[in-house]
Amino acid sequence: MTQKEYASKLISAFYAEFGMERERYSEHPKILNPAYNLYAGMFRLTIVPKNANFILKLGKTDTGDEQNENETRIYKLAQEQNLQHWFAKPLFVVNAGPYTWHAYEKAYFIGEAGQSPLKEKEVSDEVVERYCSALCAYEIDEWPHYIAHEKVVNRLIDFFADYGINDLHNGNWGYSKRARHLIFTDYAGC
Repeated sequence: MTQKEYASKLISAFYAEFGMERERYSEHPKILNPAYNLYAGMFRLTIVPKNANFILKLGKTDTGDEQNENETRIYKLAQEQNLQHWFAKPLFVVNAGPYTWHAYEKAYFIGEAGQSPLKEKEVSDEVVERYCSALCAYEIDEWPHYIAHEKVVNRLIDFFADYGINDLHNGNWGYSKRARHLIFTDYAGC
């Protein structure tokens, strides 16, 4: 079974449990599904399959759909600047029922499987402050110590500022097995 076929199977299971009326998706669904975990952000739902190397994102509203499209556009812009390896890679799109689901590279949370495979990078307090001040949520001030050295961090922060990427809290970055370093998983902006 291909990844796309498996994604379609998971989406069908999701629809069987929650229906196809997007208005129902506004509340965080509580599920105990053995095949996937489900997370709900402000604008999108994310299915994280337990046995796959991709995740699926669905807009809970038209705004969420726009965010999926924006991430694809931002990834292409990152490729133009040779920064794509710092972002979860868009993999494929599944048109299922009335909605379009976007599949992205799966990231693993730092420390999720015990010892982190990443080493902390030291940067100046000014760079940490610059990163933290770029966030859209004022209460979030966590620095991803695994990201990169200062030169790369400054390039990324400039890229974030140029394209409105500002929702960079610790739930939106993780470890990439492909890139073997930290990647941002939600880079559509607030």
